Amino acid sequence: MVEVEPVAPDCSLSSRSAIEGAVLAYEKIVCANAACPNFQTCHPVGIEPGTRIRVLDVGPELECPLGYSLVSAKVAYDD
Repeated sequence: MVEVEPVAPDCSLSSRSAIEGAVLAYEKIVCANAACPNFQTCHPVGIEPGTRIRVLDVGPELECPLGYSLVSAKVAYDD
């Protein structure tokens, strides 16, 4: 028997809450600018608001047209 565990996609996080090793509830970014190059990172498929995630790695700061202070992050679902 093979067990398959879902892998969380990369997402954007507020730069103040993006601390490696932190466990937090994912907060949705309020933005409807589908033309933004960060749209998919800010609206990750598979991570719903309130989902508990663990920050594995904090990436570079994202340039946000709305002025949000965001970074990209590799995350995992927290058990």
